[in-house]
Amino acid sequence: MRKFLLLFFTLILSISAFAIVDFSGINWKNSKGAIAPLFANLKEEPSIDPNIKIFSATAPDKNISNYKFYFNNDELYMIRVIFNKETVRREQMKEIYSKLTSTLGKPLPTKIIDKKIGNYKLRGNYIKFIPDATTGVYYIGVDTIDSKGNMIDSNLYLDYVDQLTVKEPQL
Repeated sequence: MRKFLLLFFTLILSISAFAIVDFSGINWKNSKGAIAPLFANLKEEPSIDPNIKIFSATAPDKNISNYKFYFNNDELYMIRVIFNKETVRREQMKEIYSKLTSTLGKPLPTKIIDKKIGNYKLRGNYIKFIPDATTGVYYIGVDTIDSKGNMIDSNLYLDYVDQLTVKEPQL
């Protein structure tokens, strides 16, 4: 009997370890076919890499523009929540951070983003949460700066990543 209970708990732990926090019913390495029934409005997005497929879905929350699901060779490795620039302000950013710390625990120290891409610079910062052994959650704020030093875009993301695949946030 003891062996049966141990086997049962081991099975439950191994199954739950692959579930993605905040995305019930979705697991790392799922195919698009496994996710499509949960998001009926999936649309394919352009991708530079032929092995990477990106699908977006609208979100039911007015503060979220959409969700993007990233697949490498038909295996889910990242989910990006893109917050709505029109509705999310400083107060909502504080609320999001507060919710993250209360549900996911204390984050790792803040990291600075300073990356040059062509004539543009990406500047901002991110913090990382590690809710379980396989999932990393990045709370990312990034501004796009043109060659004259003007901010031309500003974005707030929440990336859920398969930590076995992704080691740093993808900008």
